[in-house]
Amino acid sequence: MNISPAYEKVFQELVNSTRYQTYSVYEFYVEQDSVPNLDRVNVVVRVDVDNGFHLSVSLAETLKHHDIQATFYFLTHPDLYYNIWGSGIPKRVAELGFEVGLHTDHYYEQLTRGIDGLSQLKADIQKLSEEAGTKIRGIVYHGHPEINAMGKSNWELTKGIPPQELGLDYHDGLLSCYIKPGSRTWAPKCDIRISDFMGLPRSWGWNYYPGYPLRRLRGAKTGDIVHIAFHTKNAFEYWRNWDESFGEQPIPRENPLSFYRKAAIIQWKYGLLKEHSIEYAVMSMGMKFLVIFLAKGVGKFWPTPQEPEPDTSWETGRKRIYDLGIPYWRRQLEILGMTVPGGKVLEVGSGNGQWLIAYAQDAEEVIGIEPSKAIREYSLERIAEYPKEAPKIKVLEGVAEDLPFPDQYFDRVLCVGVLMFTQQDLALKEMSRVLKPGGKICLTTNGLGYFMMRILNGFRYKSTGKMKYGLRGILATLLKWWFGKQIPGPKAVNSNEMDRLLSRYDLMLYDTRIYLAQNLYPKEHLGFPTNYAFLAGKKGIDPEKKVIN
Repeated sequence: MNISPAYEKVFQELVNSTRYQTYSVYEFYVEQDSVPNLDRVNVVVRVDVDNGFHLSVSLAETLKHHDIQATFYFLTHPDLYYNIWGSGIPKRVAELGFEVGLHTDHYYEQLTRGIDGLSQLKADIQKLSEEAGTKIRGIVYHGHPEINAMGKSNWELTKGIPPQELGLDYHDGLLSCYIKPGSRTWAPKCDIRISDFMGLPRSWGWNYYPGYPLRRLRGAKTGDIVHIAFHTKNAFEYWRNWDESFGEQPIPRENPLSFYRKAAIIQWKYGLLKEHSIEYAVMSMGMKFLVIFLAKGVGKFWPTPQEPEPDTSWETGRKRIYDLGIPYWRRQLEILGMTVPGGKVLEVGSGNGQWLIAYAQDAEEVIGIEPSKAIREYSLERIAEYPKEAPKIKVLEGVAEDLPFPDQYFDRVLCVGVLMFTQQDLALKEMSRVLKPGGKICLTTNGLGYFMMRILNGFRYKSTGKMKYGLRGILATLLKWWFGKQIPGPKAVNSNEMDRLLSRYDLMLYDTRIYLAQNLYPKEHLGFPTNYAFLAGKKGIDPEKKVIN
């Protein structure tokens, strides 16, 4: 089951443990008594399991993989969404190390079925504790259109009852440690609250506006408390392989026009114009509509693929990296003129580690910066297979825009296939700052031909996703080149603009090449380069006694 890109970006942001510390609700509001770590952004992660019950274990495994703490709140009302009893899912989530809580719909049951909501709630707390194999410490209320239409809220059932009367440590009522003191509404103790309920019922969360949660997270200061709440189904491309084992009804995939209509409403409401003009908003949304229109339009005329699509998956590509052997990657450094015997090297976005090992054959110190914990761990496993080089290599957590090194520390900086995903001005400023005078930097990025290739492969292999990626990249690139307007996402570069960008930060571009580290696809498509290598230097004398001026 695939995590949707919007949610994967949030998870990738939170793995930066030098900036963020994540907690379950119980851990932060009860065990830690809401006292924040002043050296980190404190992020409390709450998962409401409405639709998508069967996805809970996959989500828990994903969060565990990223080392993100969270609390999962499950519904116990069997008629509304799913049947939890005997499923084994809460127990498996608890076994993975996550807090299990109850998502209460009991006031709605009282209003519609005539039951005693409090008595049923107490019984379900005990029953869910047995189902999960661990004591349920907290509950949160469930909001949905059915109870909203009645002018009521499930929150009303317990808002004035102390948690202890229910056998709990906390809930989201007024008399609980979870709520801001003096509040008369549902308001958790926090500085920043981020929810994937974006104001449109039965919507698909942050997928309408992937930049929204990232912008809020990156705006937090150390010592801040950030409360994140999201829904299980929103985190997945849930229309694939829907499991009806627990009585859940499949949710149909939203048609593109409905998706982009909602996206336009949500993006406008939540700050598409923040630090931008109305022109930017119109341009950004217009491009999205154009991309889906073109991709779907071309799709109407797709031929049946005549051959299977080549396996270009990330896992396959990673294996091939080491199949080529370290001498291959050493030779690539020599071709690029980036070797530095006895010097200090930084790779920004060090990925699978092959460049680090190649450098460590004769460099004094080799450091990789990589934000993904899973990729760091894999690279360290592979590096350990090279006992001669491994002692010289460190792989640290970090991002290109904030490098944890002193000024003028490195002789070489390598950044392969990463720059187009960064805030380029900040990233280049940082890379220049840590580079010694006379030091060299190599940056490889996509050219326009790469996006042409994605379009052609989308047509050839009947893939809307590839076509949309290619169209979006080309349109974003043309907006940047023709009108100087930039929108989020990968964009192609060329030598002239890279020359201008580098010169802002005391870097001089001295060579531009059409370059592929692996020959996985042609160097050009329709006459446009697919990938570039930009070689630049910082004014001064490098370790090989060559003057860069």
